[in-house]
Amino acid sequence: MTTPSVAKLQASAGNAQNAIMKAHDADEETLNLVRSGTVKAICTIRNPEDAIASWMEAFGGDVDILIASLSKWFELYDNIRDHALVVEYQKISQDTVSACAVIARYVYPDVSDSEIKDIVSRHNQKAVFERSHALKRDDPSVRDVVFSYHDRETLYHRRHVSTLDPRPAHERIGAEAVEKIRQAFQGRSIP
Repeated sequence: MTTPSVAKLQASAGNAQNAIMKAHDADEETLNLVRSGTVKAICTIRNPEDAIASWMEAFGGDVDILIASLSKWFELYDNIRDHALVVEYQKISQDTVSACAVIARYVYPDVSDSEIKDIVSRHNQKAVFERSHALKRDDPSVRDVVFSYHDRETLYHRRHVSTLDPRPAHERIGAEAVEKIRQAFQGRSIP
């Protein structure tokens, strides 16, 4: 996977006034724009064992490789968290309306309550589950990125929400994998 850059974002944004870049890594130019406040960043953060269990359910993968990948993301997070809106995944899943309002007002301070309600109705966990599970790799509105594919508009990838009935990580990937993840991220402060 290539590191997203400002040049790539500008090229894909065309004449748009605003553009969204979903990334787990960033080049130095992008980091500087985030640090200066020129670019708004939003970090959604989740308990590492749940994040990795979710990834493994959606895509499979080796726990050691996923620990390394998440460690890389935490490097990005450490570089921008003081300059970003940080929203816990637990808040998003348990208080969707409030989380949506916080995110929407961070990006667009003048967003109305009715727009927030509309966003929540179109992008709540159940709606995302249904929409992402209905994606077809060969649909023109879908982008194929080899290991997966995603909706070009929303960026929801196949199985973006893997289940509507979450179980603890140890039930999904086993106690040994969870312990390995906990050891890897021991001492890491998760908000």
